[in-house]
Amino acid sequence: MGGRFVVARAMPAQVDRRMVVCAAYAVQLVESMLLLVANESQIAMILLGVVLFGSGIGKPT
Repeated sequence: MGGRFVVARAMPAQVDRRMVVCAAYAVQLVESMLLLVANESQIAMILLGVVLFGSGIGKPT
């Protein structure tokens, strides 16, 4: 919910919302890949994946 609020406040009114959603999906892809390749000894990578997961905008409709 926090990610959606930040994106809504930072997004200019004239921007194409589909591009914003595309960028959000790209962030989710990076986050998923980080969590997929991280092992339990790579704490920084896991934390970055969790932060990126938390910054997601949720359902984009």
